[in-house]
Amino acid sequence: WAAPQDVDYVWNPVGNTATCEAQGFLVQLGWTATPLFNICLSWYYLLMVKYNWREQQLERLDPWVHGTIWTLALVLAIIPIPLGLYNNAWEVCWIDAYPMDCGDDDGYPCVQG
Repeated sequence: WAAPQDVDYVWNPVGNTATCEAQGFLVQLGWTATPLFNICLSWYYLLMVKYNWREQQLERLDPWVHGTIWTLALVLAIIPIPLGLYNNAWEVCWIDAYPMDCGDDDGYPCVQG
């Protein structure tokens, strides 16, 4: 797991702040890009089936579709890094203001990552 080693509520944590941030970045990147590509695939079929677009017409859209999706996904995955928002949120490191259980009676520190 990418969670920091001092986390006691995750089974076998072997990571640190950097691995948690890396996992959070990749999760955010994938969770942003995947639905956007699914939407574009639906548009692709709509344009082909209903509006009888040809392959040449669709090929002109390809660079724009891929460029837009990857740019948006990368921007949304990079923004949380300098803000320190990738933290351990149960089984996965993702966007969370503070690590889970920080500052409670167990004495878990509120350290990013």
